[in-house]
Amino acid sequence: MGLFGLTILTVTSRTKEISIRKVMGATVTQFSTQLSKDFLKLISISLIIAIPSAWLVSNKWLEN
Repeated sequence: MGLFGLTILTVTSRTKEISIRKVMGATVTQFSTQLSKDFLKLISISLIIAIPSAWLVSNKWLEN
């Protein structure tokens, strides 16, 4: 729900930019690439933090 809300907020705040790019001839693929690049950065950072910490916690838990 949080990522979906963040996506809607970004698209609504960038409506003018999207419409200008569409008039100038940008494709849907270029739009989706530009919008998803920001979210992929956030997701990759969160995975880099979450995976090692989850592994350590589950490893300690399973040792007991």
